[in-house]
Amino acid sequence: SCRRAHKQDKKGKGKASSPLHLVENGTAQVVFASPEMLFNNSRVSTAVTGSRWAKDLCAIVVDEAHVVYDWGIVRSNSNKAPFRPEFGKLAVLRAKFNSNVPLLAMSATLNGPSLPAICTALQFGRLPFFALDVGKERDGCAYDIQAFQHPISSFLDLVEVIQPRQGTGQLPKTIIYVNSRDKAVSILEVLQQHLPPELRNSIATFTAADTTSQKRWTMNGLLAGTIRVVIATEALGMGIDLPDVDMVIQWELPKDFRALVQHFGRGARGPQSRAAALLLCPTWVIQCRDAFKAGQGREASQAPAPAPTSSLSTRLQQQWSNLDE
Repeated sequence: SCRRAHKQDKKGKGKASSPLHLVENGTAQVVFASPEMLFNNSRVSTAVTGSRWAKDLCAIVVDEAHVVYDWGIVRSNSNKAPFRPEFGKLAVLRAKFNSNVPLLAMSATLNGPSLPAICTALQFGRLPFFALDVGKERDGCAYDIQAFQHPISSFLDLVEVIQPRQGTGQLPKTIIYVNSRDKAVSILEVLQQHLPPELRNSIATFTAADTTSQKRWTMNGLLAGTIRVVIATEALGMGIDLPDVDMVIQWELPKDFRALVQHFGRGARGPQSRAAALLLCPTWVIQCRDAFKAGQGREASQAPAPAPTSSLSTRLQQQWSNLDE
């Protein structure tokens, strides 16, 4: 990467060379760049697309490709512009390179309307291409879904799950995903109230409102094992690789199924590692799941039956449908 080459240059030659200069003179082997930097900084754009480095380019990789749709195409709240519209313009960048340069797009959550939209945005189909679906399930991850047994505002369902292990007295290393910072703070307070004093400092939040130093402290604690439970929003997401997470909990449904898959993907990431993925949710989600499972069973037996959702009210069908948009 540019950063690594930069450090080597400083150490070996005794003088600093900017990462951009390493691209311009062809020294860099791998470049990590945001779409905004490539589109809005003319020098960066010229270095990446018009230098001798560009002539030797072997491939373009779009990691977490679902954000091309989520951030670059879909309008944000109140029908405003997309969150990061440059992600939706990557086809313009691709056109600046030789047509023989392959493009690889990777994601664990390409489904519904996102897949064709992303293919169009990245200009897949104009040249031969193929798609490889390796699946999303991890052999070391056990999935479960449970309805709330206590009032949602009490967070007592989490209190029952987050308990010290017998023998070690440690809390399982856990990430709890919530939909707002306020809930993260409330859950932190409730868990600390119900845990022994010696374990209360092993719980932290990770949200967009936390400072950079707070986030760094929390991540370092997770890696070191001094922080055992993190209550997080979407801020703890892409680019986070923790190999030894014991449990991932989703508190209430996220905005869609893709977010749920992304969150559960934080578990069982290390070799031979095992983790539990738990969705704690309202009863209606269980009803929808059971209705769909029953429908799939009837389809497998080829027995005539009503549609899988026929036993659900129109409101529940719509709520379930909204999660897959």
